[in-house]
Amino acid sequence: MIGTLGAGSVSHIGRWNCLMATNIITIISSILSLFYTHVILLCAGRFLYGLAIGGYTVFSAKYVIECSPKEISGPTGALL
Repeated sequence: MIGTLGAGSVSHIGRWNCLMATNIITIISSILSLFYTHVILLCAGRFLYGLAIGGYTVFSAKYVIECSPKEISGPTGALL
């Protein structure tokens, strides 16, 4: 929920850039979760992963609608 709330405030940099930023956050959170030595690192990795998933939820739907042809952009958006 926190990731979706924060996603609207950074969308001015562009959807593609936001998707790339969430990819980087996902990679960092995966590394933290994989190589944790303390439980706090695991929790931080899971928290960052949740933020990234919230960002994906917002940005991917709008990006697919933006890239689809005008004839099918409405139904495509309804499916997401």
